[in-house]
Amino acid sequence: MFIEYAPACAAVVSRMLAGEHGLMVERRELPDNPNDMDLDDRFGGILIAADELGPMLLAQVDALSMAHPGLPVVVVLARLDEQSESELILAGAAECLGLAGLDGRGLVRCLRRANLRRRRALETRRQSDATLEAVRVNLDQAQRVGHVGIWEWDLVSGELWFSDEAHRILGLSGVGGAISSQQFLNTVYGEDRPQFEAALDCSLTSLGHFQVEHRLNRSDGSLRVVRQEGEIASDDAGRPTRMVGTMLDITRRRQVEEALSAAQEHLERRVRERTRALLQEIAQRQRAQTVLRESEQRIRTITDALPGLIAYIDTNRCFQFANRRHLEWLGLNPDDLIGQPVSAVMGEARYAAMSPFIDRVLEGEEVSHDGWMPVENGELWAYQATYLPDIGVDGGVNGYFSLILDVTSNRLAEQQLRAAKEAAELADRAKTEFLANMSHELRTPLNAIIGFSDIMHTEIMGELGNDFYRGYVGDILTSGRHLLEVINEILDMSKVEAGHVELHAAEVCLSELAKVTVRLVRERAEQAKIAIDNAIAEDIPPILVDERRFKQILLNLLSNAVKFTPPGGTVHIWTEPDDLTGGLVVAVSDDGIGMDEEGIAKALSPFGQVESSLSRRFDGTGLGLPLTKAFTELHGGRLEIISAPAKGTTVRICLPPERMLRSQPLHLAV
Repeated sequence: MFIEYAPACAAVVSRMLAGEHGLMVERRELPDNPNDMDLDDRFGGILIAADELGPMLLAQVDALSMAHPGLPVVVVLARLDEQSESELILAGAAECLGLAGLDGRGLVRCLRRANLRRRRALETRRQSDATLEAVRVNLDQAQRVGHVGIWEWDLVSGELWFSDEAHRILGLSGVGGAISSQQFLNTVYGEDRPQFEAALDCSLTSLGHFQVEHRLNRSDGSLRVVRQEGEIASDDAGRPTRMVGTMLDITRRRQVEEALSAAQEHLERRVRERTRALLQEIAQRQRAQTVLRESEQRIRTITDALPGLIAYIDTNRCFQFANRRHLEWLGLNPDDLIGQPVSAVMGEARYAAMSPFIDRVLEGEEVSHDGWMPVENGELWAYQATYLPDIGVDGGVNGYFSLILDVTSNRLAEQQLRAAKEAAELADRAKTEFLANMSHELRTPLNAIIGFSDIMHTEIMGELGNDFYRGYVGDILTSGRHLLEVINEILDMSKVEAGHVELHAAEVCLSELAKVTVRLVRERAEQAKIAIDNAIAEDIPPILVDERRFKQILLNLLSNAVKFTPPGGTVHIWTEPDDLTGGLVVAVSDDGIGMDEEGIAKALSPFGQVESSLSRRFDGTGLGLPLTKAFTELHGGRLEIISAPAKGTTVRICLPPERMLRSQPLHLAV
């Protein structure tokens, strides 16, 4: 393209270009705005012809070179001196020519030379762009692999620029770019913000290195931990203008550090536990040796060394280490033991017993086994062996540690404990049999006392003749019956504990049995002004139970309910289905004093009594509920107590389905 800037010089240049030089020339006028010039790939350069150099020409050359950096600008002046050439080159001209001595061939050669330089510059720029793009791709990839983002903060404008990886770490959408400082501060975790701002203020104040670790609030709600470092750049006057830094995602590293810390703590705790157990074992061995009064040398040996046989065996099953106790036990010195196979040292028979455990430990499993083995003096020695695999950093097993402990005293103590337990059980059975025998011995004279006092009380043989005698005889009769009841309960409990209770199951009408039982306690209830509500239906099917034992169950429950219910209260007895088993539930409830969990446990224990002012109206042995529970369980059922202080008590006797004779549909009154 040829631009005529000055008519005189332009005319000369036009004549030079008019020859046949193979150039395509297009003449244009210079517009006011060089950016408005539409120049496509057909143009190889811009030629400007002018008479002289002036400020406007320099401005136009500068504007054209800036607007079209890919096209060389060639300037031809009527008179060209060294000063003019320098100014044009500084303005962006690729070539400067003077008309003096210039012909058409030289002008064309100059234009072609400028075009070649332009092509070479374009190729160099293309290669530089390609190299720069490769560097950028490698840098982005390195950032992704290392989880390191790059950022730059313009301290003048406040604008922040983040790379793609920094955007990803922050949890921001899209690719890297500029964001506001407030938008970035919003991602800093609230509790870490004062620490972050303090580190930033310190760096800006001292113009020193910026470094801080903090958490990030990401848009998806997750937290990340990053480490930021930066350096401040200043202008010539020393004023900070920008800060450039990196953002390293250390979340995974923190997680690994925490996991390693937890693992180390767990390992230290296990070491402490094992050390404590080993110290306890040492103390136990020392106590055993003191009791057996062994020689001073034996005691010194135990205190100077660990109490076990310790060895290390490699994967070839050869000894690589053994402690002094192990060497003494084998009767070998280290030179004779190291490198020897276990089978050769321990003997084929003993090795055959050990081999399955060695196979397991060499597969990475911790193995323990124990037993008895003979020693040189013919006695048996109880041992406990533990094999621990030695696992290398690659996960493979390098060998195993062997720890064999002498637990003979423990085993003997266990045998003594079992013998003592059997002796205690024999004594308990003897006690039970004694109580049963004594109960029978007491009942024989007591029956005579009750019989004769009853005859005297009813005056069958004639009047006593004195009211005091009648009162004394009544007291004797009442006390005798109470004592007989106590003896019977003790006898029943003794039979239960001895396992001598036999049930004689028969078909029993529950409604009739309930009526009989209620009649037995009604007089006592009326004296205490307590009502009894019998809600058991007449047509309830019969049950298969021991009538005497089941009657005692109902009598115990009704007696306890009357005993612990204040005047004006009501005792209820009814039946309902058992939702758990499909059987039958016979329930007795009262609105008396009730019990807490501790009171229930005490009431169910033999001779246990819930203390209260009400309970002392009638004496008792504390065997009623334990016997009731035992008789219920003998029938295959269960006893449940629902109670709370000042809320009353409900006792449920739950019979299994096989105790019900359903000859007709079951109608239960509630």
